[in-house]
Amino acid sequence: MFALEQLGGTGGLIDGHPEQAISQIKGLAIVLAYDVVVSLIILKLIDWTIGLRVAKEVEMEGLDLSLHGEVVQ
Repeated sequence: MFALEQLGGTGGLIDGHPEQAISQIKGLAIVLAYDVVVSLIILKLIDWTIGLRVAKEVEMEGLDLSLHGEVVQ
């Protein structure tokens, strides 16, 4: 974003070329939207297959005991 044209870079915001900064902001927004959508899809697939939470009885008993057979002192 701040590369100098004299060094082979694309002039950035400081050099008076705001289109480079705008392109990077658009790219950031696209990546953010993509990540949110893909993360929600992955979470939904996990929820449908193995579930995101343990059973209520297991949670009430305690995960240390039910999953690891350990008791917290």
